[in-house]
Amino acid sequence: MTEESPEDWSFFKTLVKKYWYMLFLFILGIIGAILGALFTLFFIITNSTVGGMGSWTIADFSLGTVILLLLWVFLWELLIVGLPVVAYFGIIVALWWVNLPEDEKIKLKEQQAKEKTTTQKVNEGGGVFGFIVFLTFLILVWINGNLFTPFSDLPYTYWIIMGLSAIFWLFIVIGIPILIVGLIYLCKKWKEW
Repeated sequence: MTEESPEDWSFFKTLVKKYWYMLFLFILGIIGAILGALFTLFFIITNSTVGGMGSWTIADFSLGTVILLLLWVFLWELLIVGLPVVAYFGIIVALWWVNLPEDEKIKLKEQQAKEKTTTQKVNEGGGVFGFIVFLTFLILVWINGNLFTPFSDLPYTYWIIMGLSAIFWLFIVIGIPILIVGLIYLCKKWKEW
């Protein structure tokens, strides 16, 4: 892995200081996309005729209906979330690029060319996060008293909601402390800039 020179960091620090509102809009767009995707998923699985308006059990599904439901979810997510998010980020980047002074555009292009020439070693991550989500999922199902309930006795929406709840609780339990520590670190670094 290559180390970046201090002048590279100072250029990016200057960009972040000068265009902080674009960074804010970018983060706001990511949060909106995640929330929109979750709400769309929940709406589709509870109102789709393929899943019996969310009342089907696992035993009611066939391979064809699973494929149809996944295709239905993918297309609606693409239409309701994907296309607007691409348009939003495209507009943000276009407005930022148009308002960027010419000397900063040149520096940014040079920086990108320098990054393309250097090779970076990519480490493949393990499945630790997925394993922790699965353990959280098991704990939530156990708390609800359904650990030994057959799959076919509960609607499929229950299993999806429990999976999403596991991710949600992990983000709360792990994410909030990380967010607080990260904000403290950024505030200290911001004062140094």
